Amino acid sequence: MRTENDVDFWRRRADQARQMADRAISPAIRQIHLARADLYAAHVRASELLVSRPYIRSA
Repeated sequence: MRTENDVDFWRRRADQARQMADRAISPAIRQIHLARADLYAAHVRASELLVSRPYIRSA
């Protein structure tokens, strides 16, 4: 089960990837970092959905 820590982790990774894209000299490397940031942002959205769902414990 995902926790708030997962959301924070993926959010930090997305921010780091964007920062690396900003510092990249090569346009190709910049695109790689931006694509990675988009992937991490998708993880953030998925983790937020899972965190907001009620926890159902099976019997």
